[in-house]
Amino acid sequence: MPTVSQFKLIQSLKDKKRREEQGLFVAEGIKVVQELLHSTGFPIQKLYFTSGSGIEQDLAKMPVALQELVSEKDMERMSLLQTPGSVLALVKQPTYSFSGFPEKQWSLLLDGIQDPGNLGTIIRLADWFGINNIFATPDTADCFGPKVVQASMGSLFRVKVTYGACNLWLQEARVPIYGTAMQGRSIWQQQQVPPGVLVIGNEGKGIRDEMGTHISTVFSIPRLGQAESLNAGVATGIILSHLLATK
Repeated sequence: MPTVSQFKLIQSLKDKKRREEQGLFVAEGIKVVQELLHSTGFPIQKLYFTSGSGIEQDLAKMPVALQELVSEKDMERMSLLQTPGSVLALVKQPTYSFSGFPEKQWSLLLDGIQDPGNLGTIIRLADWFGINNIFATPDTADCFGPKVVQASMGSLFRVKVTYGACNLWLQEARVPIYGTAMQGRSIWQQQQVPPGVLVIGNEGKGIRDEMGTHISTVFSIPRLGQAESLNAGVATGIILSHLLATK
């Protein structure tokens, strides 16, 4: 049975400040934890699972000392999700530093994306389209938050999310910079462009003016109906689908 201090530690990791202080985050659910076990760069400090969870065959990938069988009641007490799963891992956060935007390949830059679900979806989209790097402003949602980890469905363990001074990074960029907005060049009519950085703006405010000054081309998705706007994750998927398919 987990100790009181273990319960308190896990519950404290709901908070971004505590995650940063401890250098830890929580990954929950059989699919997410299986992806975690097959990844590198994300050391597991402790893995908790219930009887019959389905994770047993994967446990050979980690030391027995780091595994703990718990009751369903204890798993409910530990879980940070509304619907607890049967597996929970306490994971060390990786540390990434900026060394320039990758050349001759696509990357994403997120300017103040706030919704954890949107961020998780965008991370998953990046993984789907073979994009290895996401850069984000400090006010973008924390990629190690429980809802983001869950929404990414394991893609977080393959896509690097680096936070920092994005405006400065754009000033020094040696690759093309693209943006998205309601008013811009129709993505449907866009011919092939060189790979670079695609900037995705805040759900309500869009891309900040200081960021926009570095963008050479702005793409838009034509509206045929009456919807006021598109979800940031959905819009990112549509733009990437066209950019990477265009020949």
